[in-house]
Amino acid sequence: MLWAQFQPKNQPQADAMLAGAACMGVACAVLVAAAGIIVGVVLKQKPRATAQPYIAFAIAAIGAPISGVVGFLFGCIGGIPISLLFIVPIVIMLATVPSGPKRRRRSEHYDDDYDDDYDDNPRRRRLDEEDDDDYPRRRRRDPDDY
Repeated sequence: MLWAQFQPKNQPQADAMLAGAACMGVACAVLVAAAGIIVGVVLKQKPRATAQPYIAFAIAAIGAPISGVVGFLFGCIGGIPISLLFIVPIVIMLATVPSGPKRRRRSEHYDDDYDDDYDDNPRRRRLDEEDDDDYPRRRRRDPDDY
């Protein structure tokens, strides 16, 4: 028997039907709100996510009441698809946020007292003058060489 055809025979049946519809509405609203809040908090911790946390909160704030009302009116048939309609863009935002830049690790023998950090890594230098023949220096090409 379809829900639209169901007519409660007494007051306890009507109360149970109303309670079930209310539970479905609350469940759909909480599902969207929880997804938006969790994704928003995770995005707030990422340095490169600038406006995405606020967009996730806004989608959750708009989607929770809508999916709650649809869940109350139509039950699982309408409430869960509408909830997914709002949850999928929120999760896509989380998956597509760019990752932050990788941090350089400083070597263990890094001197903290040295204030000039222009060149953190020591440059490679030739140790012996005798090894010059093994590795010849590059020369600048002249336009006449072509």
